[in-house]
Amino acid sequence: MKQIILSLIILSIACLCYSQANSDSIEVKQRLGKVYLQNGKVLSSKGLNSLLDQDEKSSLELKKAKANLAPMYLFSFSGGFLIGWPLGTALGGGKPQWLLAAGGVGLILCAIPFQIGYNKHLYKAVTIYNSRLKKIGLKQTIMEFGFAKNGCGIEIRF
Repeated sequence: MKQIILSLIILSIACLCYSQANSDSIEVKQRLGKVYLQNGKVLSSKGLNSLLDQDEKSSLELKKAKANLAPMYLFSFSGGFLIGWPLGTALGGGKPQWLLAAGGVGLILCAIPFQIGYNKHLYKAVTIYNSRLKKIGLKQTIMEFGFAKNGCGIEIRF
């Protein structure tokens, strides 16, 4: 009886210790936008870029993602300006040129595919980074509790 109780205590302690292992993988959470987390802390874009630059393949995907940033910013900022100018004129009491606002909407619509491409390549870079971590790191130990030839037992495989 003492052996069974002792085995259950050791098993429960081992399971608690095993479940507390921190991983260096990057998690992607959807909040108001996509947020990248590592060990529960939000990564800034600079921190994310420095992590992804460590691996060659994820660095290539990161460069593809960054190639979409300049056109996205160009179209979205100029589109926002073209929308804001007639709105400011209308609020100021002047006669707004709504064709400028329509052109701004068109420019913002042109920025959307670049934003989608940026998100897609950045997510792919994070996925590559996470898959490389699992291959490089130590092999996972498998702990099973079950029946053996002499009764109940714990099996640990490395």
